[in-house]
Amino acid sequence: GVCIRNCAQCKKMFGSFFIGQKCADYCIKYKGKRFVDCEDEFSIQPFLQVPETDY
Repeated sequence: GVCIRNCAQCKKMFGSFFIGQKCADYCIKYKGKRFVDCEDEFSIQPFLQVPETDY
């Protein structure tokens, strides 16, 4: 559905900052009734992370 496609788009945009699996699980949990918009920080905030870096 649209929700899953938007998760994939956000993953492409934000890379390792975006937790795609968590987003997809969210879409499945709410059966696509909730909307994820890559340009809306409130809708993607739960799926953002600071990637671990190797120093």
